[in-house]
Amino acid sequence: MVERRDITDEEREALHRFLRLEILLEELLPALHGMVEIEFLPTQRRSTSLFNLVEPPLQVVKAHIENALEKRRSGKISERDIVRWSTFILLDDAYVWEGPDEDEIGDALNDLSFGNFDLYQTNR
Repeated sequence: MVERRDITDEEREALHRFLRLEILLEELLPALHGMVEIEFLPTQRRSTSLFNLVEPPLQVVKAHIENALEKRRSGKISERDIVRWSTFILLDDAYVWEGPDEDEIGDALNDLSFGNFDLYQTNR
C-alpha cells in the first residue's frame, strides 16, 4: 500500500506544467508516481491524492484559463483535453484560485469541466 508523503520538486513541476498545459493528464499522472488517481465516470468524477497537503498550493489565475482556451481554439488540444484539465484542477487540492478573480476562475473551470464551451468561443 502506498503511504502518504510530501510532493517532490519534480512532481510539483509536473503539476505546474499541467497547469500551463505543457503536458496533458495522460502525461501528468505517471509523473506523479501513482500518488494521484482520477476517475471519469458517467455520473461523477472523483480524484484521490495520497500527497500530504501541497504547501504552498499552485495558484490558478485567469491567464491559465485564457491559455487553455487559446490552445483549444487553435487546435493544440481537444475538447476532451480541456475537460480533463479543468476537472483535474477542480478536484486536486494542490490547486487554488483564491483572489480577486476567484469567482470568475471557478465558474470557468466548472463550465469547461462539463464541456460548456459556448461562453468561451471568442476571447473574453
